Amino acid sequence: LIHRPENRTIPKLMSGFDTHSRSANKRFAKELSTVLEPSYRPPAAREEASFGWALEDSSEEDAPCLLLTVSLSAGPYANLEYTVEIRVPHDYPFCPPLLRFCARNIPYHPQVQATSGELHLCGVLHGGQWSAAIHMGTLAVLISEMFLAPNPDDGVCNPDAAHAFAHLSPDAYRAKVVTSYSGGDPMIKRAIVST
Repeated sequence: LIHRPENRTIPKLMSGFDTHSRSANKRFAKELSTVLEPSYRPPAAREEASFGWALEDSSEEDAPCLLLTVSLSAGPYANLEYTVEIRVPHDYPFCPPLLRFCARNIPYHPQVQATSGELHLCGVLHGGQWSAAIHMGTLAVLISEMFLAPNPDDGVCNPDAAHAFAHLSPDAYRAKVVTSYSGGDPMIKRAIVST
């Protein structure tokens, strides 16, 4: 079940989210209330990217899980929509969240592991470059940039997609992306191609 809670329910959602400091807990609560606003758009986001945020229901002892839906109007991923699970650890913002695409729509992308859906974002999550200054809006921008400008040389998690991006024409790469997105279903594929 996905819902967009009212801001006054965020402290209740945070009750099982223990951090080492009150300021970290307050920061995450503020980030939640900001990104869950219907009109929220990360300040550095490009015009071609659209975002939707939701909070996934989880048990009281689980850390919160945000769902970020990204859709783009340009590039090889245009007119496709992907949802990222953002699992927030108890020691956030001092440690990075775990990001992975939902199993039903793992993108064909050089920086996305094909079976698990885990992301590699320019070393930010796994390369020791995480900083407590990075917030949810920054992660949304990084994910949209990953789609708008795939980099087959940075943190390759899917060698097949990296090779295809580097060696195929843009149209041929887009065809692989659409086939992956549609799961090979010709009706879905036709609908995507016609938009």
